Amino acid sequence: MLDGQCYYTIRVENRFFRKITLDANHYASIRDLVREMNGKQQMSIGDVDLFVGFFISNGKIGMTSEYHSQVKVTVDFSPDLARLSGLRSDETYVTGEDVISESEPHLTSKNR
Repeated sequence: MLDGQCYYTIRVENRFFRKITLDANHYASIRDLVREMNGKQQMSIGDVDLFVGFFISNGKIGMTSEYHSQVKVTVDFSPDLARLSGLRSDETYVTGEDVISESEPHLTSKNR
C-alpha cells in the first residue's frame, strides 16, 4: 500500500468534514485496523466524540455515529482501504443505517 492511498472521508450534511489517512502499514489483525481507523480520526478531530466509530461484528467491520439523529453523516472509502476493510469504494455509506462490511477484511491481500 502506498502512503496517502489508504483513507476515508467524512461528510456532514453533504459538506466535506475530514479526510482521515491511515499509515501505509501491514495490519496484523482486524482489531489493529479498526484501532487505526478510530485513532487517526480522534487525532484529527481532537477532544470531541468520534463522528464515525468503527467496530468489529462477527469478523466484519461496522460503523456507527453518535450524531446520526442530529445530522447526516456519510463516509466514503479509498479503493485501498475498501479492499482492506471489506467495505466498498464505489458506495457512500450513511451512518444511522446498519452498516457492516459485505465481506471480511483482506488484511493479507495486495496491500503489503
